[in-house]
Amino acid sequence: MNRRFVRMFKPRFAALVLTGAKKQTVRPIPKRVPLVGDVLDARQWSGRPYNSPQVKLGEFIIRRVAMFEIHLGGLMLDGAWLSPESEETFARADGFTGIRDMLEWFRTNHGERTFVGICIFWQ
Repeated sequence: MNRRFVRMFKPRFAALVLTGAKKQTVRPIPKRVPLVGDVLDARQWSGRPYNSPQVKLGEFIIRRVAMFEIHLGGLMLDGAWLSPESEETFARADGFTGIRDMLEWFRTNHGERTFVGICIFWQ
């Protein structure tokens, strides 16, 4: 039986999930790591977080889960450094305008330190 993982998306990213333009998400390492074949239940808040109903964006089958890190030297996916071109492609696929936008968002939301998490890819 496939497990279900609810993941909330900020409005900036929710529209991209809804249209199918965003098919991956980077998250801190959770207590229960999703596996290939599990279901990602994508949602967003209709108003103020935790004080408004959740809106379902869709359910998607997880096709890959990879370790992900952001360092001063760049991005790592499953222990391998991404090339500058791959970083741009990865950042755009994750809903950012480019790598600079992604790095700035992570600095603002997760601090200046190295970020270690996972990237969930879905169909």
